Amino acid sequence: MKTIICSDCHGRPDLLENVIKHSGYVSGQDRLIFAGDLVDIGYDPISCLEILKNHQAELLWGNHDLARYMGHPIWPQSSYDPEVYDAIYSNSHDFQIATIVGEDILVTHAGLGERFYNIYFKPYDDIEYVCEVLNAMSLMDFWNDYSPIWYRPNGYDRLVTSFRQICGHTPPTPENDLSMVSVDPYIRNGFDSKDRFRYAIVEDNTISIIDSNYDQKL
Repeated sequence: MKTIICSDCHGRPDLLENVIKHSGYVSGQDRLIFAGDLVDIGYDPISCLEILKNHQAELLWGNHDLARYMGHPIWPQSSYDPEVYDAIYSNSHDFQIATIVGEDILVTHAGLGERFYNIYFKPYDDIEYVCEVLNAMSLMDFWNDYSPIWYRPNGYDRLVTSFRQICGHTPPTPENDLSMVSVDPYIRNGFDSKDRFRYAIVEDNTISIIDSNYDQKL
């Protein structure tokens, strides 16, 4: 069994279909995790949700999804259609903040930084406990710029390194690919291509980043 992690389709069904096809995902055999941001920017977020549900994907909250669910303005927010809100709301029980792959890989939308970690956890807390607590917290606790929904790596709030992390939200660059392990498919040249994909595969405790422009093993 392999685990496939993708994120940030932002209303683009083709970005999901490309991942599913290219990865060779087998429903009922492999594990598919979507690390958030179904809505906004693209043209068909409801089809994105349907694709993920049809393939038994695990759904994590993204900041755009949570903004739509909570009725908060966010830029760019294009999913004003009440049908989109209804789709997110009616499926909200299927969304989590975090999940674990293998023994030491935490998956969230944006990554768990030290500032948020130090508020809620102790240095000796293991990954199972961290994941359990994150999923039990109120969604309002994540409405800040250093939560695992909004975090971006920076000089004063480093990514927690006591376990490995896979996330989306922060578009990958040559500078952060190895440290961030981001599956966000956005790039300045190529995001709009109908053939675009970026995702992670975890097999035998090895993370591989599969990108339509290049591949990496981490």
